[in-house]
Amino acid sequence: MVENGGLIEKTVLLNKNNEAILVCDKCGMFHKIDESLYRLGDMKRILIECQKCQRRYSVLVNLRRHYRKGISLQGTYNIVEKAGGIGIAGGMARITIQDMSKSGLGFKTNGPARLMVGDVLKLNFRLDNAKRSSVEKNAIVRRVFNDIVGVEFTKHIDERDPDLAFYMS
Repeated sequence: MVENGGLIEKTVLLNKNNEAILVCDKCGMFHKIDESLYRLGDMKRILIECQKCQRRYSVLVNLRRHYRKGISLQGTYNIVEKAGGIGIAGGMARITIQDMSKSGLGFKTNGPARLMVGDVLKLNFRLDNAKRSSVEKNAIVRRVFNDIVGVEFTKHIDERDPDLAFYMS
């Protein structure tokens, strides 16, 4: 939460019912945010005024399904399968993982990413937890912008991945 010119800036996530809920910091009143106000893109900034105390908020609705944890971990990827069968699988590259959620992660490559949306990767990295847990996950490339890549795990993190599930909690 940041104050900016009389407006309080906040980011809210969708709940399990795909509703955005703002809780007023001043009076504790809950405000359900109308879906039509935020369904125009990945994120949408809207203005809300508390009906009880008139505190004003600039709210950014984050449409991600899962909390995204900011991290900095070194790792590698191998291309398991090229999108549409075009090109050659293989080719290991080093990456820096910048964020992770239960459903995927974002990483930065050393130089322009030579990946395509739909490529299937095998990711290898170590967590920065006490055990320095080794992780191997398969993922599908969902976004590529220069050297920034977003992937979705083929199997989301759950209780079958105890080290990752604990790391993300």
